[in-house]
Amino acid sequence: MHDPRASVLDMLHAIARARDLAAGIDEAEFLGDERTRWAVYSQIIILGEAANRVDRIFQAAHPEVA
Repeated sequence: MHDPRASVLDMLHAIARARDLAAGIDEAEFLGDERTRWAVYSQIIILGEAANRVDRIFQAAHPEVA
């Protein structure tokens, strides 16, 4: 069985990486920089995949994660 805490940690890391990648640039710069957009997008994908691995039992016990 997968440890849901590992998935939550993956989610937190993906959020931190996405924030770091977009730090210091405004919306126009972000939209104009395809490499940064794809890098942030990849972190959003990782975040979603990790969220899908968090089982319902863990979500029920920790509604702040769900």
